[in-house]
Amino acid sequence: MVSQLQDLGFEKAAQVVQARHAACEKWAEAYARYRYVTPEQIDGFKRNLSSHVSPSGSYYELALVPIQRYSEVPPAAALEALKEAKETGLFAEFEIAYLQARVRVPDPILFGRIEGCPDYFVIAEWGDDVSYADLVKKEK
Repeated sequence: MVSQLQDLGFEKAAQVVQARHAACEKWAEAYARYRYVTPEQIDGFKRNLSSHVSPSGSYYELALVPIQRYSEVPPAAALEALKEAKETGLFAEFEIAYLQARVRVPDPILFGRIEGCPDYFVIAEWGDDVSYADLVKKEK
C-alpha cells in the first residue's frame, strides 16, 4: 500500500500510512509483552478511592507522574525492568502511579506509555501501595 501510494505520487499519504503501521506494530508488541491498565480502569479506581473517606476526613488519591518528576528511588528490580522496557523502543514516556495521602505511601507502579495509545503498560510494581490487581478489579 505504501509503495503504491508513493508510486502514484501520494507522498504525504504514504507517510501517514507508514506511521500508522509502525504505531500498530508497537501497540501489538506492547500488548503481547506487558499487562496493561485502561484509562477507564484508572478512573474507576480513582472513584473507588474517593468513596473511602476516613472519619477524620483523610483519603487517598492516585497520582500519575512522569519518572523525571518522581523523587523516590525504585528498587533494583524496577530499575532493571525500566532499562529493559527502554531498550524495546516501544514507549515514548514512563509514568509512576502511587497513592497520595496526607502521608505518602512509597510503593508505586511503573508504567510505560506509547505515544497515541491511551493505555498504561505495567513495567514493574513494588510494595503494597497500589497494584495492577487493584486497578483492573471490576467495580461492584
